[in-house]
Amino acid sequence: MKNGLEKGTITMLKLALNKANQLAKEVDVIRNTISPYLKNESVQKMKDYMQHGHVSTFQHSINVVVISYMIAKIWNWKVDLSVLLVGALLHDFYLYDYHTGRIRDNGIHGFIHPVTAKENAIEHFELTGKELNVIESHMFPLTITKWPRCKEAIIVSIADKYCAIKEAHM
Repeated sequence: MKNGLEKGTITMLKLALNKANQLAKEVDVIRNTISPYLKNESVQKMKDYMQHGHVSTFQHSINVVVISYMIAKIWNWKVDLSVLLVGALLHDFYLYDYHTGRIRDNGIHGFIHPVTAKENAIEHFELTGKELNVIESHMFPLTITKWPRCKEAIIVSIADKYCAIKEAHM
């Protein structure tokens, strides 16, 4: 009986270590993909703006990166991870405090911030059309004319709404 228990314990430990190693590899994939963008001074400025509750726009974007990755893995969707993660990171790259006035010169924050985020992303980075679609369509269906045209954009739009609800109720 003792050997059976020890074998079971060893098997469980091996399984746990394998899961931990897999998780560490997945964290590395995320970190390696977004780290060049995190070094950008303007991306770091997202820490200065509050998003939902007490969560900064920067932390919200990191949350959306992680949840987007998890959704893609759980749904077993074949996606371009770079498009998914970079789009998720930059989806709210609008760089202003919307709490000081939701109505901006060019419209209401909820409707216009995806365009502002896209323009800022273009100014600071060389992005693909799919990455830009992820950014500009993340508020769909509110922004009815900006449709998600790829799986990555659909995932980020869903992850953003999930994170917004969780963060607002923390």
